[in-house]
Amino acid sequence: STEPGVQTVDFPGDILSISRSGELAIDQRDETTPGGVLATVSMTGGAPRQVLDGVFYAGADWSPEGTELVVAHAVGGKTRLEFPIGKVLAFGDFEAPRFSPDGGTISFWETAGDSVSVGLIDRLGKSKRILSAGWTEWDGVPCWAAKGREIWFTAAKAGEKPALWAVDMSGKLRLVIRVPGTLELDDMSGEGRALLAHHLPKQSIRGFGPGQSGERDLSWLDNPFPADLSPDGTTLLLNEWGEGTGGKVVIY
Repeated sequence: STEPGVQTVDFPGDILSISRSGELAIDQRDETTPGGVLATVSMTGGAPRQVLDGVFYAGADWSPEGTELVVAHAVGGKTRLEFPIGKVLAFGDFEAPRFSPDGGTISFWETAGDSVSVGLIDRLGKSKRILSAGWTEWDGVPCWAAKGREIWFTAAKAGEKPALWAVDMSGKLRLVIRVPGTLELDDMSGEGRALLAHHLPKQSIRGFGPGQSGERDLSWLDNPFPADLSPDGTTLLLNEWGEGTGGKVVIY
């Protein structure tokens, strides 16, 4: 790139975390290794060094000291939190571990059945607790707000789309912002500024019946799924389970 201060790297991979010393933790994949591969490389250049298989999207974070990584590591179909790599803190279905600003606590997503929770564990693995549970849709990563007093995350319950929420260390929940569409929290700065993605997905059903010359939109609300078509092709049975149904699946 010719932009001042912009540097192009010559290796593939998604960035998982950047240490204070400029070391990148990246997610790489190749044809010989299924799933995610954690690798590290200097921001100034060089070849990535592969570290660990079974680390997926947002599955690693540098400690504040920038010397060790916490990882959500999939082994044999099960996931475990490790810090440092190789030392198991807890077993469960974990995603997106993130260090608190002081480095003493790690936040994470933990999935159980069809819902996800925001949880905490200390860096020694001695105490683990859930701050907010029962979320049925989630995006991005749970990030520590400035000074570590809250965790911000993007999630939703039935009939909603992910909005930006905050939960404090006592479990008190507050809504930060809700907008049309879906929000995805990807990172927060030390000053408390949030890096958010805003998605406006739209799903539709299209088709044409007897005697019609072209396709037309057969959707009703915002998230339709076709279920069946009458034998004569004139009537469509569909399910709606988006925001427009108010949290319930409706048949039309």
